[in-house]
Amino acid sequence: MTDTTPTNSIPGDPPVAGFGSPDGPAEPTTRRWPVLVAVVIGVGLLGRLLFAVDAPANVLLLPEAGTVRAAQLDDGTPVFASHLADDTVHVVEAFGTVDGPIGSLVGWCPAARQFVDPHLGALYDPAGLRYSAAISGRAPADLVALDAPTPDDDLTSREFERIEGRGDAEDPLRIGEQVEPTDTRGAASSPLAGGRPLGTPTSCRVEPEPLVPPLDAAPPAVNRMLDHSFQATLLRLPRDGWHITDGWLVVGRDGGTTWCRQDPATIPPTCPDEAPVPIDVMISPADTGGGWAVIGGPLAARVSERRVVELAVLPRTTWRGSSLRGATRHEAVLRHVWDRRGEVELELPADVQEVPSCMDGDSASRSPLVARVEIAADTQFEVDGETDPLTLATSPADDPMEVPVEVLVDDVTCRALLVRSVD
Repeated sequence: MTDTTPTNSIPGDPPVAGFGSPDGPAEPTTRRWPVLVAVVIGVGLLGRLLFAVDAPANVLLLPEAGTVRAAQLDDGTPVFASHLADDTVHVVEAFGTVDGPIGSLVGWCPAARQFVDPHLGALYDPAGLRYSAAISGRAPADLVALDAPTPDDDLTSREFERIEGRGDAEDPLRIGEQVEPTDTRGAASSPLAGGRPLGTPTSCRVEPEPLVPPLDAAPPAVNRMLDHSFQATLLRLPRDGWHITDGWLVVGRDGGTTWCRQDPATIPPTCPDEAPVPIDVMISPADTGGGWAVIGGPLAARVSERRVVELAVLPRTTWRGSSLRGATRHEAVLRHVWDRRGEVELELPADVQEVPSCMDGDSASRSPLVARVEIAADTQFEVDGETDPLTLATSPADDPMEVPVEVLVDDVTCRALLVRSVD
């Protein structure tokens, strides 16, 4: 029997039509050319539609109606595409608009149907318009709330072209340039499904870690926000632009910065494995106020010429220590460390006539004044050689400690960053 299997076929494959197979003779080759040409032309047209020939392509898939999608553009810029129930589509950049030496990326809070900056407290509607109200993050809400937001307070919108497909969902969106703000802006809209904006739940907030959790405290709420942390990868310095990465930034009291691969869990922080990442992020001693900060987990880092030149936190970023927005040093006498209350009680100097801001107390109660300052798990203690606040903790029945101290209080969070005894 003559072997009719083609020489370029794999042994054991079924016979190919036209080469001794029972399926009959092969289709003439000339009939295939029109089909092949049509396929090539179709692919070419689709490629020109989706991908600009003279510029990098930024193509996202449209989320289903009533949902939001997080993505990154070709240069790493993090964006959100929101698809409202009425089929309106918005594409906004994720960068929050609260000023500071460290920026922030917002996250989408599905329970509240709004973009939330949990660290800095700003709130935005699905189109990126800033709400006048705010939540307490690392700053009290009244410091972040605005009487009349302006276009500069809104998230940056991007131009886009919606390419219609066979259905409402999964249509490609070709993203264009930033939309220039106008002098006028509409009012922040209601949520995706209509109605009034919902309150921001604890699952979309960031709370400081208490020194001692209350006995009857509920378990911490699970973070339900949609952010860009799922895109975190190793930091690749050769590519300029924004990166979502995993790492830890240690900011010293003088504003110096160090990049660590792992969480420096000590107080004060010590980098366990410093990474050779050049950082050109300017943080002045006035911003630290003499306190340190540890910021890490997922981070957004902008790279230029193989150096990190800008940083931003994500909703799931851990932030301990200074808010990097200033701190005030006070001299006082330490009377009590209330561990379960999360406070220290201080006796202020006799010449202080009013309880300073960020402290609680009754100005008319006594002289010298007695005030209380909030402490947390990241408050650093150096009192008579003792660094463990739980060892220093006192009960209401105990006599006052009467230890002269200096207390560094964050101007934004109003928490004590440092309690240190002085001669």
